[in-house]
Amino acid sequence: MPTHEQKSAQRAATLAIADGVLVRPRTCANRKYKILPFSCYGWCSRIQPHHEDYSRPLDVVWLCTSCHRRLHMQHRKEARKRQDAANVNQLRRYVESGDLSVDIISREADTPRGTIYNWLDGISIISPLASPRVDMFLRRAKRLAQVHAAERAQSLADGR
Repeated sequence: MPTHEQKSAQRAATLAIADGVLVRPRTCANRKYKILPFSCYGWCSRIQPHHEDYSRPLDVVWLCTSCHRRLHMQHRKEARKRQDAANVNQLRRYVESGDLSVDIISREADTPRGTIYNWLDGISIISPLASPRVDMFLRRAKRLAQVHAAERAQSLADGR
């Protein structure tokens, strides 16, 4: 869902095109200049403005629909990888601090223990299927760690 800043930049570009300030080219910039890590298919459907920086609404790169879609897909994949790395670091902090054990994380995130050890050791990455479960678990994890710490304190007080 586009943010207010994105909508504002898109609206400004649309108005600039209508006013003749921005002129839509006939070919995709990726086909002409090879600016992206993938190649244009060679046929250019509708050419669209792409904003790399929404704070500069008239600074656009003109891409065909296909390249534009592929570029945004690549951006989403990169953002997911960054989020997954942050999630693994958060899990690692919970385990290293002793706030949560791998067993508790495994049970609560509905993920096998071996998989979690692999994430923590950097052997594997969080799969797209596991990502939503891990996201949901981390939203609850702070409260879960507090409950687990209280249970541990109670068991120590009871002398178990």
